[in-house]
Amino acid sequence: MIIYKAPDEFLLKFYQWACADYRREIEEGFPLLRGIENRTTYGLLGLMQSLPKAKQAALASGLLKRFHTRAVEILGQKILPQEQQLIEQWQKCFGVINHLEQKRMAAARNLGPSLDRKERMKILGHIRKELHEPYCVWPDSGPWQGMSFDVEKGGFRIVTRFYTGMHVSLCYDHAIKNKEMGYYYNENMTFYCDKISIYSWMGISWQTMWMDLKVGDIERVAGEIVRLCRHFIEGVGGLLDDLYLA
Repeated sequence: MIIYKAPDEFLLKFYQWACADYRREIEEGFPLLRGIENRTTYGLLGLMQSLPKAKQAALASGLLKRFHTRAVEILGQKILPQEQQLIEQWQKCFGVINHLEQKRMAAARNLGPSLDRKERMKILGHIRKELHEPYCVWPDSGPWQGMSFDVEKGGFRIVTRFYTGMHVSLCYDHAIKNKEMGYYYNENMTFYCDKISIYSWMGISWQTMWMDLKVGDIERVAGEIVRLCRHFIEGVGGLLDDLYLA
């Protein structure tokens, strides 16, 4: 998550929203995080499931503080020793194949071959059927032609982009910027936040990615991404105020 320009008032609201969102995930059994297939998710959810509620909340608090640095500074908060210990405990999970990853590996055997780039683009096709005009506009030109859509909220434009790389099946992120400005940051922008996704707003990682997806995952993963996009656009879009553009 990169904050180029944004007022402190928004950053505080965003942090408070993210904290509430993490509490919702814990209370509801992690419905959004559970749909992201990779070892980072398996390790985090495996540890969370082993912890009592108080320590789940402490781990979430520590993770959030890592990425919402300006809001934490304004509030005079810091990562507490117990929170840091839990973060380090989670980081040790990365090299372990836990029961959630074992379950995924077993299920993947029945989902067909791994997705090639052409098959990955089918995920975007399903997303586009759900997130379409007039609410979502998919530009037919520009650097992310066919790989992004825009949603306007007052004087803001929320851009959602998708990436299909060599080592991951799919990634996504959002940017929020002045509606009338171009694709990239420039000094004339009065508001620009970039590289936002559920992993970054929850303090988990800089990038949200799905690894080693199979042909049988296409429709399910498309549905998960649609849920994530709607959740962010409706939730954070409600925090935006045109006064921030002055």
